[in-house]
Amino acid sequence: MKKGFKKIILDLVRENPGLTAKEYAKVALDRGLSGSDSKDPVFSLATTLMKEVREERIPGIKAVGRRPLRFYPDDYTSSEQMKKADDIVKKILSNWDKPITILLPADIAQAMDMLVEVSKFGNRGEALIWLAREGIRAKNIELTQVKKVVEQIKLLKQSVPV
Repeated sequence: MKKGFKKIILDLVRENPGLTAKEYAKVALDRGLSGSDSKDPVFSLATTLMKEVREERIPGIKAVGRRPLRFYPDDYTSSEQMKKADDIVKKILSNWDKPITILLPADIAQAMDMLVEVSKFGNRGEALIWLAREGIRAKNIELTQVKKVVEQIKLLKQSVPV
C-alpha cells in the first residue's frame, strides 16, 4: 500500500483548491496516491491533514473557514469560495465581544487538541468554549450561589458612604 499523504497533499491542494480534508483524502485514496492501514482511511488521512496544517508542518497550505475547513495554497487569493469563507469568519467573529488571552495548563490544552483532532470541533477556541460551558452547567448550583453573593457585595458597597 502506498504511503506519503503529506508528500502529495500540496500538489492536490494546488490542483483542486478549496476542498475539505475528507475530500482530499478520498481523492488521494481513489487515485492510489496514498494509503492508510487504518480501519477508516479517509478519516485517518483527513485528520492528518487538519493536524499537520494546524501545527504548520505542511508549508504552503492554509485552512480557511469553519468546519468543515477548506484548504488552499498559501498564495491562493482569487477564489469566490475563499471570499465567502472569509465573510463567514468575519460574521462569526463580529458576534463575539469578549476576546481574552489566557495561559492554559498543559492538560487542558491537550484535552482541547484531542477534541479538535477527532473533529469534534474545528479549532481550539471552539473546544475551549464547549469545555467552559460544560463546566458551567456542571457547577450551575454553585455559580447561582456565587451570583447571589456578588449581588450582596454590590449592595453593601453602594451602602457605604464615602
